[in-house]
Amino acid sequence: MAIGIFCVYAVLVLLFHDFLQPFTILMALPLALGGALFPLVITGTSFSMPSVIGLLLLMGIVTKNSILLVDYVIEARVRGMARFEALVDACHKRTAHRDDDRRDVGRKALTSRPRAKRARQCLMGRPPLILSAAGSSA
Repeated sequence: MAIGIFCVYAVLVLLFHDFLQPFTILMALPLALGGALFPLVITGTSFSMPSVIGLLLLMGIVTKNSILLVDYVIEARVRGMARFEALVDACHKRTAHRDDDRRDVGRKALTSRPRAKRARQCLMGRPPLILSAAGSSA
């Protein structure tokens, strides 16, 4: 897993032409790992193959979301926005409602709602699969 994370870091360094931005993106992975393992410990569920698949899915979604947020912040900073305002605006655009999207004609604002919806659907669909697979093997 460490080799995979290093490869993702190397690709992100090449894409962003910076060493700090990919590090910022990958800092979300330990939080995702803790958030995924905590319910397994609380419920006493074993770390099975469906759990590993769900964990990999979660880490992919978290990485993708982080890349999009950092990319939007970089673009906003280039347009002259202050750092804090760019961060708040990026988070708002990623979780914007449909009415808010209509005010902005940018492509990213129009596609943020389906992406957030898809991520929620993936995350909401995993717990029943993980719990049912763990319950049948016990």
